[in-house]
Amino acid sequence: MLFVCTTSATANAFLLSIAKYERDKGHDISFACSFESFADAKSAVDKLREADFVVHEIPFVRKILLSKDVMAFWSLTKLIQSNNYDLVHTFTSKAGFIGRAAAKAAGCPNIIHTVLGFEFQRYNYGMKKKMFILLEKVASLACDRILFISDFTHQEAIRYRFKDESKLKLVGLSFDSISQFKNFNADTKKVREQYAIPQTDMLVGSVGRLVYQKGMDTFIRAAALVLQKYSSVTFIIAGSGSLLPELEALAHSLGIAEKVKFAGALNTEQVMQLMSSLDVFVLSTRFEGLGLVYLEAMALQCPVIGSRISPVTEVIREGETGLLATVDEPEDFAQAISLLLDDPNMRQQMGKAGPAYVEGKFSVQATLERYDEIYQEVGAKER
Repeated sequence: MLFVCTTSATANAFLLSIAKYERDKGHDISFACSFESFADAKSAVDKLREADFVVHEIPFVRKILLSKDVMAFWSLTKLIQSNNYDLVHTFTSKAGFIGRAAAKAAGCPNIIHTVLGFEFQRYNYGMKKKMFILLEKVASLACDRILFISDFTHQEAIRYRFKDESKLKLVGLSFDSISQFKNFNADTKKVREQYAIPQTDMLVGSVGRLVYQKGMDTFIRAAALVLQKYSSVTFIIAGSGSLLPELEALAHSLGIAEKVKFAGALNTEQVMQLMSSLDVFVLSTRFEGLGLVYLEAMALQCPVIGSRISPVTEVIREGETGLLATVDEPEDFAQAISLLLDDPNMRQQMGKAGPAYVEGKFSVQATLERYDEIYQEVGAKER
């Protein structure tokens, strides 16, 4: 099998557990992805190789650039032809489109695609939305099955008739790091010292790429509203991306620059340290494939606030593990933050409910078994 995705960071975060499971089942798994580091996704090629997998470099770029995309298509087509793969499994939008086309052109007998999120989810209406829906329909013709990590994306595929419903399967998302997050012990005092946060301040934080999708501007505007009521609160944002200067300027313009910390890109252990030190975790995202970061926060016993959109509503159990607020409405997020800051018992109860909820609903073993069942169906067809 060949697993194809745009970035090695995605392969490491979402696909490595599937690859290891299938390797243990006796299958030969390789990866194909870009070796580049992006502003919000550091290269993880070394991690894939340390896990003893072959990784092939494909010159994927995230933006639509015809010359680069044609190069990626031909590079991937040659790779598939030369290695005679029985199955090509693609993930992510760019690699999903090019990968399915390349696998079809190379004559691969079995092609599967997993949707982590549809590109057209970025747009509510207009020609761009229609164009990406059309591209998805074209790509769907090239594969045998389409798999989904959330019920929302599954229902969207049914709605737009991307394929016969029997070929559209909900597999879910396996949170492979649950034990690592669940049993993590943080030095919260050290974290506060590192970022010059007063020990007496409440700490509200967000973790995500600094891009339009993640709604960090909404988070900062909500912070300004909260700080009108509370003086002893610090807000912190971990992540990197093209919007950093704009977000810093926004904090300055709102007069809250001293109360908003930008931590930059963090590794997994640093993220766990930070999240474990938060009183409240917030991500005011505008659209998501699922929302893994909410699961990470909940696994670390941190109450969460997320956007009231699908599929985030599948991840956060409102009133039990966190609260939901309206997209692009800082006032609603500020109200939810204030509600949790005012009620330490609610924060504690939601925090305690998080790990068991994540472990129960997002079982890595169940998801891996669903993937394996589909691979076995494909193998049975070949025999």
